[in-house]
Amino acid sequence: MARMYVDCREMPNEVGCSLRISGEPEEVLKAATAHAVSVHSEKDTPQLRDEIRSGMKLENPRTEGGFAQVEPTPMPATQY
Repeated sequence: MARMYVDCREMPNEVGCSLRISGEPEEVLKAATAHAVSVHSEKDTPQLRDEIRSGMKLENPRTEGGFAQVEPTPMPATQY
């Protein structure tokens, strides 16, 4: 199954939160709901869960954990 994510920076929030949560859709929904309740003082309602679901985005399949996988560039040889 595809990994999804939600990012507080992409949602309106008054606390300046920058948390990003990624994983399987149900994991993200559960963790993001708990986060919204504990940090953003939201109430756990069906509307909140719908907002979180609609804000989920597909994580780029070419990245792992949101960071691009890039082959290391070899350092040029130096002569001593």
